[in-house]
This record gives sequence, C-alpha cells and structure tokens, in this order.
Amino acid sequence: MAAQLSQAGQHPVDNPHLQSFLDFADLAPGLQILEVGSGPGQAVIQLAHSGAKRVVGVDLSPGMLEQAEYLRLSNGTEEQAGQADFRLAPAQRLPFQDERFDVVICRLLLHHLREPEQALREFWRVLRPGGHLLLADVLGADDPVKRATHNVIEGARNPTHVGIHPAETYRSMLVDAGFVLEKEEIRRLDRRADDWLDMIAAPEAVREKVLDMLEASIETDAAGLEVRKEDGELVFTQRILHVKAQKPTA
Repeated sequence: MAAQLSQAGQHPVDNPHLQSFLDFADLAPGLQILEVGSGPGQAVIQLAHSGAKRVVGVDLSPGMLEQAEYLRLSNGTEEQAGQADFRLAPAQRLPFQDERFDVVICRLLLHHLREPEQALREFWRVLRPGGHLLLADVLGADDPVKRATHNVIEGARNPTHVGIHPAETYRSMLVDAGFVLEKEEIRRLDRRADDWLDMIAAPEAVREKVLDMLEASIETDAAGLEVRKEDGELVFTQRILHVKAQKPTA
C-alpha cells in the first residue's frame, strides 16, 4: 500500500487534492511544521520545498516511512532534504517536547484512529501558543443510517478504517481539545471507484465486494456518496472537511 500511495502524485501539481489543502492552509514561510500521519511524505517534501524552516513527518507504518525517506532523498537539493525529517510514532504519543511546533497538519488520519480525542490533545500539547492545526478528513452524512453504510464500505476497502463523522462532530472534538476554529471548507471530490481501490492495491476479492456495495447504494443513495454510473464506470462523490484551528495564546 505504501508503494502504491507513493506513486499517487509526488508533488501538488500531480495531486490536486493535496494542492487544494495546501492552498486552504495558506502557511507563511519559515515555520516549524509537524505532519501526523504523513504517509509516503508528499506533503512534507512539498512544504520543505516551499519555505518552511523545518518539517517533520510522523507515521506508524515503517513501509510508509521507507517510501517517504526515498522521496526525501530523491527530490530537491541537499539543503531541502535536510529541512525534512521522518519519525516512527503513534499520533496519540508524539515524541516531541511541549510547544515544539508552529503548525500541526493532520490529513485523512482521524478516521483511522480509535482514540482521536487523545491525538488532538497531543496536537495541542506540541503546538506553540498561537500555533495552528490544519485538519482534513472524510465527512460522513448527517443521517446516521447513511453514515453507517458509508463506514461499512470504507471498512471493507481498508481494514484500518475506524469511523467517519459528520462535520459537527469534528468541530466538537476540536473545541473540546481547546482549539478555536478559524475557518473551514468542504471539498467535493468526484472519484472513480476503480481508482479509489487502486490507491491501496486492493485485492480482487475486496474490489468485488466494495464495487457490489457501491452499486447497491445507487438507487436510494444509501451511503450518502451520490454513487452513479458514468460511461459504464462507478463514480461517487466524497466530501472532505478542511479546518484551520488555533491554539489560543492565553
């Protein structure tokens, strides 16, 4: 899976979903940045190339970190490579001192965590007062039945999936962790089901099961994903919530 994801656009020009998130983040140069759940490292490398003082990526997968380290060493100058670093650690127990970073980034990770609230408390701990958390995650429907169906489909595709939430739940978790919400947006991403499965190199049995569930949801929009057929292929619309929140200075 790590090798497959590393090919899904090494730079934002190749990855419009990452580019839209970085545009939303609108980060100034010269910052100390941590990305939690950095995967194969595309965002870390791009931020290092874009003027950040230092960018650290944390992931729990050795395979992801291996791909990230290869990307770090094979892109940009030696100086740029030195501005990026990767560590093996869980989101709920980050190996950094208090108030270490200006920015914490968490993209598409919370729905994989059984203790997202603990991860948010860690993000708060390692952020300096006035620092920002940039969050992106998959949105579930407000309708709990549709959201449950969506979760079943996500879990069938990727066994590391735990659960998606509606926007209000994400907001509440951030506020409960002490953050002040500054801005948000919801991005609608049209995805081909085959491409979505290719992203994680899903085996044939998984592909067949997920495609069957997606097709079965078309008539009543049972998963809230607006699944439809276009030119004979299954297509659905995924909603991604982007939030920028601040750790108050006092």
